[in-house]
Amino acid sequence: MGNVVCGKRREEERVVAYKNRGEIEEFMGDTQPYLVEVLAVRIFLLLQGNRWTTNEKGNITRIDWTYESCPVTWLRDCGPALRASLLLVGIYMLILEFFFDLRIFFNHEVHIDGWSMIPANITVNTALVLWVFDIGMTCLGFCYLNAGRGDLRLTVYSTKAELRKRLDPLYCMRVIGTIAWLVYAVLFFAIFVLCAFVMHTVFAQVYFRQNYYFAALLGVLTLTSVLTGLADIVSVGSPWGIGESSRDASALLSFRAIVVVPLVTWFTICSVFASWPPSFCEEC
Repeated sequence: MGNVVCGKRREEERVVAYKNRGEIEEFMGDTQPYLVEVLAVRIFLLLQGNRWTTNEKGNITRIDWTYESCPVTWLRDCGPALRASLLLVGIYMLILEFFFDLRIFFNHEVHIDGWSMIPANITVNTALVLWVFDIGMTCLGFCYLNAGRGDLRLTVYSTKAELRKRLDPLYCMRVIGTIAWLVYAVLFFAIFVLCAFVMHTVFAQVYFRQNYYFAALLGVLTLTSVLTGLADIVSVGSPWGIGESSRDASALLSFRAIVVVPLVTWFTICSVFASWPPSFCEEC
């Protein structure tokens, strides 16, 4: 019992009052933010532009949540639509699969036989695994974000609606604890499975069939992945940020944006080159 109380006390000591134009800890509302969260705030300040202000102590700072640059505004406004892009592709593929009798999912393998294709197989499958990991972190982060509020209002913004007086999502009903976690866990697990199937299909079409249309789709999805990572970065910190609803979601989405997304982008580019090697044009 003593350990539990001590743990709660340590957790309470980490929480500090939010303060604008202060230190990063006051911007985060936490005396011990994760390194990825600090890096996310630094990138957010770069997107804000070279704008300096003075706090009440006379110190010069760049942290000011009352100001938004054009890139930050665009990312916050377009973030929800960009996050839904992969899900919409999955729904479209489901319609083709079940209503038009077109076999889309698992029609081809992400593998080509032959010793000479081993490096390409490793590259493409590594990219696919990283994509699945990226999707999993995104779904888990937004599951924490939504379940952390303890109700069934689905949030697709990574910042609270009060910040920019956006329309709040439709309020369904208020629930607490385990029920909210169960609902969101099932919802985001279903989204994760569907999106993972989509990425397997896209990589199979690009690698096995060398389909130019799916290669273009892969490029668009990669671009949206980068932009959604930046949209999560500009939503870290402040009383309306991700951490206000869930510290775990803030850490997960920051880690995804700073570490996972660059790896996904790099290996995706490499997988495209592996699908069309230099000898491809000579053979065709």
